[in-house]
Amino acid sequence: MDQRIIEMLVFNQFDNNPRFTQDSPVYPDVWMEYFNHVSNLDTYRVDLILTPHKQFNASDLLKELLLKLGRDDTKERFEIASNGDTVVVKLTFEELIRVVLPLSKWWKNDLFKNDEPTADLLWLRRLVGAFQLARKENDINLSNFHEFLDEFEALGSKFIGEKIIMLIDKDDPAKLWSASLNRRASLSIELSVPATKADAGRRLFGIDGSGITWAVLDSGIDITHTAFRAIDPKTGNPYPSALGDAQEKLSNFTRIIATYEFTRFRRTIADILTNPSKANILNNLCAQPTSN
Repeated sequence: MDQRIIEMLVFNQFDNNPRFTQDSPVYPDVWMEYFNHVSNLDTYRVDLILTPHKQFNASDLLKELLLKLGRDDTKERFEIASNGDTVVVKLTFEELIRVVLPLSKWWKNDLFKNDEPTADLLWLRRLVGAFQLARKENDINLSNFHEFLDEFEALGSKFIGEKIIMLIDKDDPAKLWSASLNRRASLSIELSVPATKADAGRRLFGIDGSGITWAVLDSGIDITHTAFRAIDPKTGNPYPSALGDAQEKLSNFTRIIATYEFTRFRRTIADILTNPSKANILNNLCAQPTSN
């Protein structure tokens, strides 16, 4: 199936007034990420950032998700964690539809009006149904996909399930505001070295801050970059090399004192949430003095 069809369904572009927004709490790039892996839609997990409704905090949303998804060790695949403001979690397409969407105000208030299905529900059924049909070999293209709208709707209705739709509890406060794509945070030293961030560092450390210890949060710090090079008092220029011959830190000619690796921090938090006994191990590690 042509990707453009999914884009048209996401933005409901069926008339002469095309839209470039949509009303559901799921951002368009999330839908497209699932479509890009539609061949293994049942198992592919998209890394999501879930923002709580303004009347709730991330802890409220996290508790609700843990209740819906389960908290036993078999749920570690969700890698669910919270940073205090949002919740991050890896979900399949089905989990997004059946677990996350029902937590939103849009689901509770906009799918039915006076017990009658709205255009939003029709939109959701068509979109979900298109995903189901896209998993199969077909000859659907931009010229004929309008002929399949009824089939999209039927498949979507079956996938969502009438029981889930009809059990909407409008009195239960909506804890979800939006679901966006959590783009992968990868180690990017190779990309950051020639970037302006290092040049900004050169200007930053040109200020006399001898009595200040700077903490730089970055996706990749290259301690050998000239911007972070110590100044040779004899010449007034940066040392030609950042690292000295000896292993001791005092022999180095870089202003970077230490770097810390946080790429596994999320997995650590997720492990604790799904297996609280691991919290004791982390507490013991944190209690140990660190060596510079």
